[in-house]
Amino acid sequence: MVSRTGRHPRGGCGACNCRIALRLGTPEFGSIDNERGAAIETGRLAILDVPQVAFVPVSRSRKWRFGEAMTRTSERLKYAGLIAAIVCAGLLCRWPGLGLPWPVAKYAGSALWGAMVYTCLRAINPRATILSTLKAASAIAICVEFFRLYHQPELDSFRATLAGRLLLGRIFSLWNVVAYAIGIACIALTDEMHGALGKHDQ
Repeated sequence: MVSRTGRHPRGGCGACNCRIALRLGTPEFGSIDNERGAAIETGRLAILDVPQVAFVPVSRSRKWRFGEAMTRTSERLKYAGLIAAIVCAGLLCRWPGLGLPWPVAKYAGSALWGAMVYTCLRAINPRATILSTLKAASAIAICVEFFRLYHQPELDSFRATLAGRLLLGRIFSLWNVVAYAIGIACIALTDEMHGALGKHDQ
């Protein structure tokens, strides 16, 4: 919209303030005969234009934020379901009734534990990059493994429970670190491939 000030066409000392609407679809209200008519004209144009300029960006912003929140919620639910599946697989591979050899059961469980750490981080922050999540999961897994070298009576009592064995473990082994790395790398690669396929489908 352009503002212009000038003399009345019929003469006189009073100045009139005219507004010319450049937006398509804005109707013209006829000629302006005096200062009062110019004020009414300006008021009508302002009433018509302000809601159009202010409402559209706010509406689009709200829609974008709502869609973003729904996307993050669905991603968190997806990773939560994956965590549940990984935990079930880890418990199953350690189940004696399955009859797996001890090394297979032990290190398969360690690999699944590393994958669970990665998936938990993705559920917490699904917008983080896969590489940064992989690095964070690896650091957590290594710290937990070396933490087993620290012994304290209450902590050792907790490690003897089922929850302590699943969360912290009891015996330090560098082979566990290798198993963690394999599990984290596999789940990160799967995550990357799934994301690439999802983008391609869109």
